[in-house]
Amino acid sequence: METLDKSNLMCIFVSSKSTYNVLHEQSIHGKKGNGTGDRRKRCMLSLDIPYLPAFFSIMSKSTEARREELSGIMRTAWTVAKSENISLSTALRLAWKSFKLKLRMKTEVVKFAFKKIDGTVREAVGTLVSSMLPKRDESQPTKERAKNYGVQVYYDLDRDCFRSFKVANLLLN
Repeated sequence: METLDKSNLMCIFVSSKSTYNVLHEQSIHGKKGNGTGDRRKRCMLSLDIPYLPAFFSIMSKSTEARREELSGIMRTAWTVAKSENISLSTALRLAWKSFKLKLRMKTEVVKFAFKKIDGTVREAVGTLVSSMLPKRDESQPTKERAKNYGVQVYYDLDRDCFRSFKVANLLLN
């Protein structure tokens, strides 16, 4: 009988447009004394999971950075679930959407929509690319603030100022 050696499991992620192909290469050890020896088994899986690109960007980082980002997603979800009295699964969807939006805003200009407090829908064009942000005045002191996990901050290119919205009000499309 063959046993699966999970310590030698190797995954290679190959991206296509919306589907991720995962190549699993596993070492399979034959039973002692039957002369089969070690051999490799490969299988290709195609996965179409909406949060997979963001998950892979997290998993490619160091252990500490990965733990910090996953912890931030869970804190965001928990904060949204408690403050808005919604299910944790819905809050997790919003937290992942917010995380993916923040990742995109760090590299490009993004168009997105959220519901304002008065109930109207606001379509915004924002970014977090450091070269597009206004220069901070070094002469003014800044104070360290506690992170509010229920709020997403962005630089609004239409209004030329920093703005924010509640993660719970981000529209899922």
